[in-house]
Amino acid sequence: MSRARAQRFLYMVVARSRHPLQSNLYTVHRINPCSLFFPIKNYDDYAQRQRAQSEPAAAAAAAEIKASLPPNPILTLYPSAGDLPMNFVLTGRGKDKIVATDYLGRAFLYDDTLRAHHDEPKYDPVCLATGDDLFVMSNPPESRGRSAEALADQTDRLRRSELHWRPVPTPSFTKPQPGGGSDQAGFVVDAYTVVGGASVWLSVGRHGTYSVDMEKIAYGVHGNDICHGEWSKEGDWPLPFSGRAVYAPERDLWFGFAASDQTVLCAADLKQQQGRPPVARHRWEGFGVPKEHCQAPVKSFLVHLGGTDGRFCVAKFSTDADGHRTARLTGVEVSRCVDGKDLCAVKHKTYHYGGFGDDDCPVSLL
Repeated sequence: MSRARAQRFLYMVVARSRHPLQSNLYTVHRINPCSLFFPIKNYDDYAQRQRAQSEPAAAAAAAEIKASLPPNPILTLYPSAGDLPMNFVLTGRGKDKIVATDYLGRAFLYDDTLRAHHDEPKYDPVCLATGDDLFVMSNPPESRGRSAEALADQTDRLRRSELHWRPVPTPSFTKPQPGGGSDQAGFVVDAYTVVGGASVWLSVGRHGTYSVDMEKIAYGVHGNDICHGEWSKEGDWPLPFSGRAVYAPERDLWFGFAASDQTVLCAADLKQQQGRPPVARHRWEGFGVPKEHCQAPVKSFLVHLGGTDGRFCVAKFSTDADGHRTARLTGVEVSRCVDGKDLCAVKHKTYHYGGFGDDDCPVSLL
């Protein structure tokens, strides 16, 4: 059984806009994912009962819900672009490096010092980690300029490792067609993931699904001109997910929220397509937010925690009836049902983080 390196920490990013010196700032809070799961000695009997009583298509309620304040922040960042948002992504093979980019294109790598710049800003970007590199693209992408870039490791002759922004080929679906205009709204990326460790897949509305292999992109002598690397079309079909999907090697499946309903967790196999549209082979309901904590649109996040146990964190950011922002983090284990054939999603613990200020808003979970 293959496995991904276990992720040591979760990182919750909170936007705060009441600081007297800046119109906006961000704090990063570190959470131990082990707190979302029962110890094995206390969990085995409960898990067996859940697998035996639950339908494979449903996830029972978490056995324990705790209210908590967010941990103290480990990092505070001030964006250079004032009120314009920052974007965060976890990268590195150890899943322990946070890259933050602001709208002016400046980048910061936590746990290392990095000063790198985009050539152009990225609007509402799609961000994906491919090994130690990072893929970033505006959403929707533009047909001109550097719509997509990669923060790539470049080791020099002295074997010193440095990270630099490198251009990625313009996605082929944005290029104007003969006799046709540019429908920018139709290029919005609905779902995205990494396949095979280095191939970025994007599902773009009615245009289908496209991919680019980041390992096959080669650059000129000075790293500015693209020599090789092009986008290819996987098919006219969309991915069955909404937003980012993650690969779990211990289950050999891709997991994400269903394209039609973000209260449903689903899994699909993207390797054996051969031109056919991927189908969600497993679906589990019950990943919504209670009505009393759902007074505004809900933001959903799924983090694969690595290891061999099929463990995930499902996060839901919402607003309660009093207008206060909340963050609900649930530990989920996807394992074989009692019959040994299907997969069951078993919830462990849920932490309900509150106590955010009136102007505080959780924006991301890494």
